[in-house]
Amino acid sequence: KTLGAGADGFRFVAGGDMGTSSSLPVLLHQSAQQNPDFAMIGGDVAYENGDILAYYKWEDWLGYWQKEMVTPSGFTIPFIMAIGNHETNAKKGGPLERAPFYFSLFPQNDQPNPYFKRNIGSDTVILALDSGHIVPHEGPQSEWLASALADAQTKKNRFAIYHVPLYPSHREYEGALSKAGRKAWLPLFDAF
Repeated sequence: KTLGAGADGFRFVAGGDMGTSSSLPVLLHQSAQQNPDFAMIGGDVAYENGDILAYYKWEDWLGYWQKEMVTPSGFTIPFIMAIGNHETNAKKGGPLERAPFYFSLFPQNDQPNPYFKRNIGSDTVILALDSGHIVPHEGPQSEWLASALADAQTKKNRFAIYHVPLYPSHREYEGALSKAGRKAWLPLFDAF
């Protein structure tokens, strides 16, 4: 079903670091029972590591999603997904070479871009960001983020989804990607 233009009272679930183990269908089924209108996924989805030979991991993950992410009333739950390190490889080249499945299965806009925004109704914006896996925090991405947040400052709800947390509880607090996020994005989040 499509959310209405106002989209008042919508529900979503959020998570990431999923993989395709036997616990995934249980997690997805439980999430679907919350009757969300959509899901936000913060990267590290199928754990194929940008390896073309690991295509079967996406087949498995998408199969689990299709079967388990169905609301009690029978609607398949759409998702908004940010990129994580396990969607990428260490090859040299552009986004399509570095994250072939992420960009070919889930293209955003007209170009392979790991950061984008989605408006939900008239009062909510979701910003999907790349926490340094294809593009750095600083530079064009943080300039885009500043503009997107400025444009969205009248929206009641503003959410960002990304993989590496600014304040991690599992990763090292002083890890390079968390520090880069705090330096480039935190002032923008605080300002808006």
